[in-house]
Amino acid sequence: MSQGKRPSDKHLYEVANVYIKAYASSTGVQKAVATHFGIPVSRAAKQIIVARNRGMLPATEELRLRRQYDTAKRNLEQYVNDLELLQPKE
Repeated sequence: MSQGKRPSDKHLYEVANVYIKAYASSTGVQKAVATHFGIPVSRAAKQIIVARNRGMLPATEELRLRRQYDTAKRNLEQYVNDLELLQPKE
């Protein structure tokens, strides 16, 4: 995408995809987008905002809560598995 042009939906979906993968792996999202497209971090940040404003990315708070939920769910599943292992064998 050349500078000064409005990013296409296709480009912004790719921005969103890179963002979500980076977020899921706890990597810096702006830097991940910048590196992927070979652009400055400031431009990557602007493109992330545009993607979010066009509905291609959920709000940051929603992502944070989703990550907390997934972590809590995994911890609970592990706890239940541990409890099952502690049950006496018949």
